[in-house]
Amino acid sequence: FNFRYASKWMHGNRSYRMLTKAFGLRLIIVVSGEASKFDLLRFTLNIGSVIGILGLATVIYDAAAVYFGQPGDMLK
Repeated sequence: FNFRYASKWMHGNRSYRMLTKAFGLRLIIVVSGEASKFDLLRFTLNIGSVIGILGLATVIYDAAAVYFGQPGDMLK
């Protein structure tokens, strides 16, 4: 694949444009977000939520293994 693409950006009050000729696959990754001050309470709540979701996934997997598994495979 042969294509050209333009990158545009602003630095101060001046705009810039760079034309690039590329060969291969084109992957576009756009990341956006809003930064804020680090909050220990929010961080610990998020970590606790992840641990809870992983624990719930373990329970669901075990229930599925009991329900769909062979009777002889239990607790060997």
